Amino acid sequence: MNDDLKIENNASLEDWKKPKNTFTKKTITSHFPVWIKNIWHYIDIVRFFISWKHYNDALNGWNSICEKPEYEAQKSHDAIVVIIYSFIRPDPVFVGVDLLINHMFNNVHYKVYCCENSKDFFDVVNNPNVKNLWIFGHGSRELLRCSDKKCEYEKLVRILIPEALNKDYVYQFTCNNSDEKSLADYLSNGNGFANYKINNVYEIKKWIENIVMDDSWKTH
Repeated sequence: MNDDLKIENNASLEDWKKPKNTFTKKTITSHFPVWIKNIWHYIDIVRFFISWKHYNDALNGWNSICEKPEYEAQKSHDAIVVIIYSFIRPDPVFVGVDLLINHMFNNVHYKVYCCENSKDFFDVVNNPNVKNLWIFGHGSRELLRCSDKKCEYEKLVRILIPEALNKDYVYQFTCNNSDEKSLADYLSNGNGFANYKINNVYEIKKWIENIVMDDSWKTH
């Protein structure tokens, strides 16, 4: 364990170990009309690509996915789930993926799953050989937004096979703005990461840096 972790973007070691529930109704921003949220989403994408640093970090994530898609994932392994929303490469959700892949390669059995729809995501979660989930995408604590629809975790766990209901860890690197039950709550008894706030990619990147410095999450 490295005790000299930098605390940046409010992403301290304690944030991922035991995220505090500071959610209130004032913190949610989903009361805006859908068309306003959609416009803001595309503005955010434009802002992302204008910034070279943001773009380069996402490109590093995408390159790592292409160059190191798996390591000895024939049996029990970690699933790095990357939700694909459009033809745009790289996508902002790729930021931080390279840190995780570089740490796991030759160290932890893993496979990257690029999920283009909700069925792809369900198939990964329903795979009994997947023991840990690392999810990159958009959503909130209780759901993941896929390209075709929102995948509500409460409904998803009802149709999983019994062998897929118990994961060691679930890391939700998405927005987690609500106080509802997360996928980690359903599948890993809260082990992993699902905080209670809207996250940006650089908070997520810092949390990943903190997590890979800590050996306590390893299960292989």
